[in-house]
Amino acid sequence: MRLFEVIGPRADLEIEPFECGAPWTAHATEEELKRLGALQARIIRREQALKELKAERKRIMNRNIRRMRRADGKE
Repeated sequence: MRLFEVIGPRADLEIEPFECGAPWTAHATEEELKRLGALQARIIRREQALKELKAERKRIMNRNIRRMRRADGKE
């Protein structure tokens, strides 16, 4: 808890509106809208993390492809 007080909440990402203009949002309570906002932030962070993992996988794959080609004498 002390660490959270020091670093504070995650506010570095701008949260895009979720389901903007969807008819069902007019019927959501304030509590539900807050929860949806928290879920949307979590979804965005996980998508970003997945994007970073895929980029790292691609870098490793390309590095090994170059290594394989050098071993075959193609480069």
